[in-house]
Amino acid sequence: MHIKLVGCTSLQTYADACAESGLCIDWRNATDGLCEYDCPSPKVYRACGPQVEPTCDSWYNQKFVYAVNEFSAMTNVKLEGCFCPDDHFLLSSSSNECANSTWKENCNECRCEEDTLQVSCHPVSCPAQPPLSCDEEGQVKVTETVGCCQEEIC
Repeated sequence: MHIKLVGCTSLQTYADACAESGLCIDWRNATDGLCEYDCPSPKVYRACGPQVEPTCDSWYNQKFVYAVNEFSAMTNVKLEGCFCPDDHFLLSSSSNECANSTWKENCNECRCEEDTLQVSCHPVSCPAQPPLSCDEEGQVKVTETVGCCQEEIC
C-alpha cells in the first residue's frame, strides 16, 4: 500500500510539473487502476481539464477567462480533477452542481445557452385542461397545484 502511494505521488508530481509547462499527460490510465481518481457523481475525472471550468455565470467566465489578470498566464494550463460531464455546465462559480443544458427550477424551464454561457428561463408550460363540470350533488370544483401546474378536480 505504501509503495503504491509513493509511486502514484511521484507520477503525480511529474505530471503536475509537465502541466505547468503546458503539457498534459493522462498518466492514470496507464497504471491499471492503481492510481485511481475518484469523483463524486455526476462529476467525471479528466486528466486535462480547464483551469477555469465553464459556468452559466457569464460574469465569472469573463472575469477569469477573458480579462487580463494574474491568472492570464495560466489559461493554457490544464489540470486534472473532477469536472462536469460533457453537455453539462457548472451551474455557477459558487456552486459545485452540474446542470444539464436544460433543467427545471422553481416552476421555470431553464437553459444554459452554450454560445453565451448565460441562463435563460421561462415559466413551465402547462397543458390546457378540458372544461370540468361538477354537476353531481355534493361535488365542488377545487383547484389544486400539481407539480407546477394548476388542475381542477371535483
